[in-house]
Amino acid sequence: MKLLESARLGGEHGMVVYADLIFLLNFLVDAALLVVTAKTRKITFKWWRIALSATLGASYVVMMFLPVPTLLFTFSVKCMFCTGMIMTAFGYGSLQNLLRNMGTFLLINFAVAGGMFGVHYVLASSSDVLKGVVFTQSGVPVFQLQIGSILFVLLLLVPMVWWFRTVFQS
Repeated sequence: MKLLESARLGGEHGMVVYADLIFLLNFLVDAALLVVTAKTRKITFKWWRIALSATLGASYVVMMFLPVPTLLFTFSVKCMFCTGMIMTAFGYGSLQNLLRNMGTFLLINFAVAGGMFGVHYVLASSSDVLKGVVFTQSGVPVFQLQIGSILFVLLLLVPMVWWFRTVFQS
C-alpha cells in the first residue's frame, strides 16, 4: 500500500515511500534488539511490553516522513524516545537499572548496525556515496527502498545479533 509519495526529485526520478513496510521492518528490528537486550541483561520480559516498545520506536521512524517540526529529530528527543522504549519494555526499577538497560540496548544497536553496515559495504557493487545519496555507475541517484534492502536487513539481523551475543558472553 502506497501511503506517502514525495515530490519529484530531479525530473522523472520520484521517490515513493511505503510507510507500512518501513514501520514493519523497524518494528521487527526494534523488537529483536529489545529481546537481545533482555537476554543479555538476563531480564525476564513480557512480549506485550516488547511489542509496545517496538511500536513506539517504529512510530518514531515513520514520523521522519511526515510534515512534523524538525525539533522532533534532535538528539534530546531521540534520547527521550530511547528512554521511553526502555521504560516501556523493562520498567524503571531504579536509575542505575534504567541506565544499564539503556546502555546495553544502545551497545547492541551500535554493534548490530555496524556489523550490517560492514557486510553491506563489503558486498556492495561499485557506486559512489555523495552526501548520503548513493549514485550508481550510470549516475542515477538511488533513493527508493527496495524489497532487496528489506530482505538484506532481515537476513543479516539474526546472524549479527547471534554474533554479538556470542562475543559479548564470552
